[in-house]
Amino acid sequence: MSGRRRGSLADEPTELLPERGLARQLKRLSQLLFPGDRRLWAVAGVVLAATLVLIAIALLQPRGDLLGSNSIGARTATAIVPANTPLCVSHLRVPAGTGQVQFALDTRTEPRPELEVAIREASGSVIRGSSPPSSAGGYHPYTIAIPTLPARPAFVLADVCLTAKARVFAWGTGAPQSNIPAPTVGGIPITTGHVSVWFLGPPGVRRSIASQMGEMFHRAALFGAGFVGAWTYWVLFFLVFPVLAYGAVRLLATADIERRRRVPLPLLVGLIAFGVAAAWALITPAFQSPDESEHFAYVQYFAETGRAVEAVQTARSPYSDAEVIALEAVYHTSVIERAETRPPWLSADVQAYKE
Repeated sequence: MSGRRRGSLADEPTELLPERGLARQLKRLSQLLFPGDRRLWAVAGVVLAATLVLIAIALLQPRGDLLGSNSIGARTATAIVPANTPLCVSHLRVPAGTGQVQFALDTRTEPRPELEVAIREASGSVIRGSSPPSSAGGYHPYTIAIPTLPARPAFVLADVCLTAKARVFAWGTGAPQSNIPAPTVGGIPITTGHVSVWFLGPPGVRRSIASQMGEMFHRAALFGAGFVGAWTYWVLFFLVFPVLAYGAVRLLATADIERRRRVPLPLLVGLIAFGVAAAWALITPAFQSPDESEHFAYVQYFAETGRAVEAVQTARSPYSDAEVIALEAVYHTSVIERAETRPPWLSADVQAYKE
């Protein structure tokens, strides 16, 4: 036998040495990126993989093509519509590509009657559609197909009128707003609230959320802080949230390691919590968190007066005039905590608020 020591580098083929070096570098990199408890990293990896699969399914699943609404939530019956009497909702921005108009109607115990809709544009042209009667009745979102609007312009300003061949109850929100006209039944204004209207694509057209992300991020930026744009949400979803999640798992995995940290552990936890809170504040539409309107009113009053608000509600409005205008611009009382409607999402809505 040779006198060379077992396991010496001389025993190894030269071509394997770079692979050994690469393996050591990869192991060192793995320890650097994923320090601490390996079991915790493994669990986090499994959770991440499952979460990504569920997110991908949700993003890629085809859904009904909702193009817009008048931002009025269907909270209660706001109008009784007699047979053959038009219910008109005025001054609506009907999005390009609209192929169906939807109302939330209740026929009570009666079958659904024939429904007709007329979209009277500001230019004077009228687009009409109808839906045949059905034996099914009760409360439902009822959809009426119309000839599809062209892709340009982005929207048309129009009055949308519904006529039913039998009495129906139209649903909406029982909180009148001063910045939009009251709906009318037979030409008589309704003082009890506003009626919900939705605009959908042509029948059978479905789109995934992934195909609409650019539009979604543009709409999310409306009524936001001055520095917020569509770019903000690309950065939040594909950079900030992954970094925050990685940082949180890394802190958990290394929490029991006794070593000096450049940044104290409580401060790191606080920074991650602040990052999540700031991202949530940017993602949430203006005033759409529970009681957010009251929170804003408190901060505004304290900042302007230096005094705490009254402990007991008085006759004075809790909101400033400026906040009242902002709340109406985002249709706060109608869309708050409602899944079936959306805040205003056209740039024209922001311009109307500024004016």
